[in-house]
Amino acid sequence: EDVVSTFRTFLDGIEATASAKRVSRLEVEGGIPEEIIAKFGLTIIHSNLALCQTKHASAAARALTQGGAKTVAIATVSQVYSADNAVFEKFVKKLSQSA
Repeated sequence: EDVVSTFRTFLDGIEATASAKRVSRLEVEGGIPEEIIAKFGLTIIHSNLALCQTKHASAAARALTQGGAKTVAIATVSQVYSADNAVFEKFVKKLSQSA
């Protein structure tokens, strides 16, 4: 059990780093309208903080300022942890099949 837990921690870090390469953080002065959340598939962290696919970050920032936000900062993210880890789940499934 300790080995599996340690391995999960290791894989969580790898997955968090990989996930961070795909997203940017949007820091918004003002709220984030529902239509922008839906249009760009934003993940809301706080009322003025969201994660966005990096390829859509500039367009989302422009839409937010056009929608009334005073400023929007786009920042890089070093890691994004999630409750799900497909790599770990695949490993556990493979391990249970070989047992």
